[in-house]
Amino acid sequence: MSRHLALACVLTLAACGSYRGEQVFVVGPEHVQPGRPEGVTLTIAGSHSYDKVWGAAMTAMSKDMTVIESHKPSGVIKSRVGAAPSGKIVGLFITPTTPRAIEYRIETSCVQPVGLNSLSGRGWEPAVVEDFKAALGVR
Repeated sequence: MSRHLALACVLTLAACGSYRGEQVFVVGPEHVQPGRPEGVTLTIAGSHSYDKVWGAAMTAMSKDMTVIESHKPSGVIKSRVGAAPSGKIVGLFITPTTPRAIEYRIETSCVQPVGLNSLSGRGWEPAVVEDFKAALGVR
């Protein structure tokens, strides 16, 4: 009986310590959204077409990562670094998505599992921005 009581106490304390209002055991593409304060934003002059910006973004998001979601009309690419469920997911968001624009805004965001039930934006790969710039041929 005391073993069962001790186990129940341990499980209850573990649940209290790890619950933060959301129960997330696996990081999925739906968790990565633009607007996270930990993200990085880059502005590219519109001397490049959207097709060229998109191609550079796909190249950058494919380097050492696996693209798990891409939607050119909305300017969204999401890639996983590592294996599910422990691998983080990096998102790259391009606006506007018009063929020619004065400038394009590139925003990155990253989420990775931390602990049992929490998410964090830490651990983003800054190399994605450098890979994007290299693929586009800008500094």
